[in-house]
Amino acid sequence: MKKTYLLVLLFSAFWMSAQTYCTPNYPSGCSGGDQINDFTISSAGFSHLGTGCSTGSYGDFYSTNTVTLSPTIPYGFEVTHDYSGQYIKIWADFNNDGTFDEATELIGSGNSGTALTTTGTVTVPSTIAAGNYRMRVADRWNTAPTSCDTAGYGEVHDYKLTVTAPPTCIAPSSLVASGITATSVTVTWTAPSTVPASGYDIFYSNTGVIPTSTTVPLLNSTTTSATITSLTPGSNYCVWVRSKCTATNASNWVNVCLQTNCVAANVPYSLDFESAVVPAMPICTTATNVGSGNNWVISNNPGNGFANKTLTYNYNWQNAANAWFFTQGINLVAGTTYRIKYSYGNNSDVYSEKMKVTYGTAATPASQTNVLHDYTNIVNVLTPVSDFYTFTPATSGVYYFGFNVYSDANMFNLYVDDIVVEVNPSCVEPTAITTSAITSFTATASWTAPATAPANGYEYYISTSNTAPTATTVATGTATAATVNLSSLLSSTTYYIWVRSVCNSTTKSSWSSAATFTTQTFCPTVTSPANGISGTSLTPTISWNSMTGAAGYRLTVGTTSGGSDVLNNVDLGNVTSYVFSSPLLNNTTYYYTVNAYAGGSVSNNCSVRSFTTQCAAITPSYTNDFSTFSTACWNQASGGSSASGSSGATAYWVEDGFANVGFTGAAKINLYTTDRTGWLISPTFNLSGGSYTLTFDYAMTAWNTTTASTLGSDDKIEVLMSNNNGATWTSIQSWDASSNIPNTSTAFSYNITGGTNQMKFAIYATDGTVDDLADNDFFVDNFSINSALSTVETSAKNKLQLYPNPFADVINISDVKDVKSVSIVDVSGRLVKSIDKPSSTLQLRELNSGMYVVILNMNDGSKQNIKVIKK
Repeated sequence: MKKTYLLVLLFSAFWMSAQTYCTPNYPSGCSGGDQINDFTISSAGFSHLGTGCSTGSYGDFYSTNTVTLSPTIPYGFEVTHDYSGQYIKIWADFNNDGTFDEATELIGSGNSGTALTTTGTVTVPSTIAAGNYRMRVADRWNTAPTSCDTAGYGEVHDYKLTVTAPPTCIAPSSLVASGITATSVTVTWTAPSTVPASGYDIFYSNTGVIPTSTTVPLLNSTTTSATITSLTPGSNYCVWVRSKCTATNASNWVNVCLQTNCVAANVPYSLDFESAVVPAMPICTTATNVGSGNNWVISNNPGNGFANKTLTYNYNWQNAANAWFFTQGINLVAGTTYRIKYSYGNNSDVYSEKMKVTYGTAATPASQTNVLHDYTNIVNVLTPVSDFYTFTPATSGVYYFGFNVYSDANMFNLYVDDIVVEVNPSCVEPTAITTSAITSFTATASWTAPATAPANGYEYYISTSNTAPTATTVATGTATAATVNLSSLLSSTTYYIWVRSVCNSTTKSSWSSAATFTTQTFCPTVTSPANGISGTSLTPTISWNSMTGAAGYRLTVGTTSGGSDVLNNVDLGNVTSYVFSSPLLNNTTYYYTVNAYAGGSVSNNCSVRSFTTQCAAITPSYTNDFSTFSTACWNQASGGSSASGSSGATAYWVEDGFANVGFTGAAKINLYTTDRTGWLISPTFNLSGGSYTLTFDYAMTAWNTTTASTLGSDDKIEVLMSNNNGATWTSIQSWDASSNIPNTSTAFSYNITGGTNQMKFAIYATDGTVDDLADNDFFVDNFSINSALSTVETSAKNKLQLYPNPFADVINISDVKDVKSVSIVDVSGRLVKSIDKPSSTLQLRELNSGMYVVILNMNDGSKQNIKVIKK
């Protein structure tokens, strides 16, 4: 039997490795939440968590994630999403034919409805042999998926399904929970066809623990029922049962889940909503919509200072609100003064929200007969505000507190959090914490004192974290009046401050709600080089503006963001620039931060900026045909002028088809709006000791057409040359509104003499400051620099050909008698092969696949450049 099972597994593994499957394609993707975040089959011990949206909406996990199931057993599955309305289907390719048959291979399905979780069961049919199979889990929004969708929103995961031999110990079925009280429940089930000799194991948990085969059971029953006691009121439990056939042989676990009944809570009662499963209410609380607007929901991190799970009303554009939230019932004693405390806020400085806070003897609107406060105009409460009200019930009993939103239609959102009901304290915390006089390193905090000012003043706690202090938290400092001056703060830093009353030597109030403020920046403004710019010199100058109050500046430079391997917080003194005295490395990105200091204070959280140094100078011949737009050592810049140089690093040049024919192979800039200035900057060339010719093709069309056009009134395009690596520029060609720029390929040529080893070239294009109607595309292609001797092209009638093109390993020259040598360069301009006295057949099998330029150097000193593609 074991040998047969092993052979089945080996055969199925071989067959699966040879099979191919369709790849689903959801053109709308899964990034909007229509995805398989978590996939679990808990009773099979399988979980695949936190996968998010897969690239291309498809995740193939066959080789890494295995689900092991036995035939005939119904296994519960759960899939979580980030958006509701999801449909799930699960298939297994049991005949290994590369397809998933809907009639015979669908093993599970379900939909999430309005929730963010889909649940269901998967069952392997009894006829399926042991072995490995491909299992596909498909998710689609708003409609049931197919196994190979090509439309809609969704995602697919593939897994390996290992089917084991049928179990010898069968699990019970049809679990039912009944007789539920606050602390107990009775669970019944149906016995399998063969009653287990050792009864049934039972395990239960309200903490999400899922039993495995080695889990120690909490109970054992010899009948098909069990009563579980000593449970926690108002709690979610799952009860798991398995057959115990022998001392060493048990079935898989099966389960039923339930909620124990709620009981009234005692004071102090607190509710922070963190136990809620978004968007549902916490256990033992309710939300009731008695109007035609929306209902209360729980949202996670809704903003405006509410950073965790929060009771939220989202506006309805058409209907007014009339929704109630009710707390759990709370035991109150007649004649005792209590207070209810909570935080609230909204998210608009224009739209007004309305809310009543009430209490009564039942969780129904009609029973909420006591109005504690009526907020008729909640507006511009853009951070949480803490409020509290006292009350004294006339009769002892169980009371429920209500929050009734009754905002008009088409307002905005309302938030409530951190509800506390407690005996009214004798020592009351201050309220309305505010901050003022905020500088880089100081601030003043003030507050409203309670009705009875505390005899021993106040304590305050300040932190850069929004984690609230507790009763035992050590205070940062004390204050005798309702204000305190804060010093020795960090600049550019967000702080949170809480205050509490000190009524006597042993009695302190609760901490107030937090106030937050951000200190001013003390970071100097860096003026150069432009952040993210490429192609700087090897000894660049870093410059910044003087900072008022600064005594000096510190500079940190590294080859990683935040690194300091070049300069480590070096004190430069009171200067506003730094020049690197030793050359940096070529083509390397450097990260730097400039900090200001004054006395014992140093600026904080200053930006990490970067620049990339120039590439090493290239000695021609050189060609860039822009078949790959992001060619090494080409850079972009923006702003400035041809006289002063660039001022920014915005990339305005893009890849497109030359003269708007096709979509690739050329560089293009679109000039359509004011102050749009883009630089396309070449690598550095070593043109010393000879004469060279710069050539490139250019054209201009109206935007997104092939039609000829004219530059706007102050638009300008220039070809610039620099002999000092871009420190200064000279214009060698200029086009303006009076120029006739063809809409077809036109050759530009310029002879260079007296060059240096720091030559750069740039195509500078600007739309100027006049907002006229011109909207043009300017194109550049086939940028080349070659020795002046080699730039005389042969006439068209003598032009040679290379064939076949594209080629595999060998390419032929149509007429080789006048060819002196052959040079082959790649798309970056790098010489990869030279052949002297070539034959008509060129062996090029060692070249990698891609595009190349074959330069035929002729006996008469001319040359021909021909683009070829190696397959």
